[in-house]
Amino acid sequence: VQIQANTNLAIADGARQQIGGTLFYDPAYMQLTYPGGDVPQERGVCSDVVIRALRSQKVDLQKLVHED
Repeated sequence: VQIQANTNLAIADGARQQIGGTLFYDPAYMQLTYPGGDVPQERGVCSDVVIRALRSQKVDLQKLVHED
């Protein structure tokens, strides 16, 4: 997957936009739908923040890992 250099700032902004929205650290296992599944926005762990930030730039890490 190629990500343009100027996209890095947009990914960081996507992560910042989650401040105040993801309120609870919740490491519980949840079965997700595919593609595009996610835990509830107010819950998650650090990797959920990264995945959501990437999705804000149309990079679906869940799909990429599944297809690899």
